[in-house]
Amino acid sequence: HLAGQRSRARRGRGEGVQGQAEDHLARDAGRRRTLDPRCQPALQHCNAFYEDVADTLNLLHQQGYTMVMASGQESEFLKAALEGAGVAHIPQGWFGPDLINCAKESTRYFERIFASLQIDPHTAIVIDDLAPATQWAEALGAKAIQAQLANSQPKDESAPHRPLLTHWRDVPQLLETVTQSMRSL
Repeated sequence: HLAGQRSRARRGRGEGVQGQAEDHLARDAGRRRTLDPRCQPALQHCNAFYEDVADTLNLLHQQGYTMVMASGQESEFLKAALEGAGVAHIPQGWFGPDLINCAKESTRYFERIFASLQIDPHTAIVIDDLAPATQWAEALGAKAIQAQLANSQPKDESAPHRPLLTHWRDVPQLLETVTQSMRSL
């Protein structure tokens, strides 16, 4: 998941992000895997998010944060899950390996997302549950927060400085702390 710094213009460049993603989708339609049509309605009608995610995302949206979502799953899966949780209107774009032609397994994944968004990684804050993914984002200059919302996601002991997200209601404060540290650099 990616969350950018607060934006004075809530939409701004973000409106074009989904259009760019749709361009990638159309261009790569012949090569990508698609979500099983039987799964999409189920995802669109369930809410598998952690507690407080929808409320937190709505609050961040109201506060003017520019947000995009990225997943190791295909974009259709992510979009359907966001629809099921009732928050598909919040991200100004979403990315899966199918849209950037790159698996989530190295810095290249985030390089392609940042390039598609036309943003400097130094202005981005990445929230991810995978310790290696937070390391990849940091290697590009982004700030990272590791989500540890389940026992199966161990904290990256090699990065004790990295903020740790254990409950979604803490995201606004964590983002404010990280944003302040970015301003002081």
